[in-house]
Amino acid sequence: MQGAEGVKKVLNVRMLGELKVTLDGEEVELPGGIYSKTMRLFLLLLCYGERGVTRNNILELLYGDGEYADESGSLRVASYRLKKQLTEAGILWDKGRISKKGTFMLEQNGLEVRLDVENFQGTVEKALKEEDRGRKKELLKQACHMYTGEFLTALSAEMWVAGKQVRYQNMYFQCMRQYLDMLEEDEEYGDMLQEARTVVQMYPYEEWYIGELDALIGMERWKEAQETYQRRTKTMMDQMGVRPSKELEDRNARINNKMKGSAKNLEEIREELEEAEADSGAYYCSYQSFVGTYHYEMRRIERTGESFYLSLCSLTEKKEQKNSAMDKETFEAAVEELGDAIRHSLRRTDLYTRYGKNQYLMLLVGLKQEDCPIISSRIEDNFEKHMGRDRFQIRQFTTSASPNDARREKETRTTLKFNGRGFF
Repeated sequence: MQGAEGVKKVLNVRMLGELKVTLDGEEVELPGGIYSKTMRLFLLLLCYGERGVTRNNILELLYGDGEYADESGSLRVASYRLKKQLTEAGILWDKGRISKKGTFMLEQNGLEVRLDVENFQGTVEKALKEEDRGRKKELLKQACHMYTGEFLTALSAEMWVAGKQVRYQNMYFQCMRQYLDMLEEDEEYGDMLQEARTVVQMYPYEEWYIGELDALIGMERWKEAQETYQRRTKTMMDQMGVRPSKELEDRNARINNKMKGSAKNLEEIREELEEAEADSGAYYCSYQSFVGTYHYEMRRIERTGESFYLSLCSLTEKKEQKNSAMDKETFEAAVEELGDAIRHSLRRTDLYTRYGKNQYLMLLVGLKQEDCPIISSRIEDNFEKHMGRDRFQIRQFTTSASPNDARREKETRTTLKFNGRGFF
């Protein structure tokens, strides 16, 4: 239907990923920003479309937090401002309306609204119902490429937004799983690798790591697969405190078997074994490598009699800082800084790994028990150079690495606090 001026207008709204509104191809920036009540009301009206949304529903969705004493009055103000802004932006003409008899909707003759989420959902539904394999594969590809990010990410705290986020994410995952399976069946490993890495960027989950490795295995890019496995499992341990599942470990075993069975001369193998960069600090490795090294060293000390100590270092906020609502990024940066402090405090012959979200595990070589507090003090000093001593607390527990010695020795416990130089 044509508008009052005889012009057909097309409003395109992208809600997956970064929000973008265009009118006839020209980007529209509505005043107030995405967190304003007017913009959130506008997004609600778009999502509910022609069926509209009732006044009571809007009051519950936008004003249910009790922030406003006069919720009905606030809604009237927001709807008035929204209509004014939409008219000034050219989305509505003077006779356009956004409410009628208690129901809110965009009511404008000649305005065609196109939402990326509706297009995405329609394509997903067609793809999942399609029986022709070739057509199904193409529709799955289209659906996966339409999903460019989570639904209205900036408004994740809104209940109505969070519900839709989960729904669209599940649709995307369902399509991506089927699409990767079909690419693997057709041995289109290049496309499979590209798709897997795209989803990994948005959702660094083990399921998609496996898809990435399967693509590299299919292309027989064994060295790259090995490096990818090590990088992904390090991310899992460092950022999420999660160890690889048996399914992921099976891929690693397959990769290692192929690497071992390749026809290479000894010089090439030696070059592969060399460290990429010389570093004066302690040696960092994955938890799996740490376990293997520990087993080896425990066998070796049966012959050499060397002393080894196992030390667990944990970082927490001080009790008096608990109400400061520290964000995850700040705390993660502090944990990374603790890792750097450990690396520079230990010797090259010592070993350490990330054990949990806020913990590091260390294997200290050739030390005596009285040396452990010195190591602890050194870690504290290096940490506080960059992070100070006011917000964080380090706790370090040290015991003999030998199981036999550990039974005989009393565990040494050292607690470091940044409000004093002593140990208590």
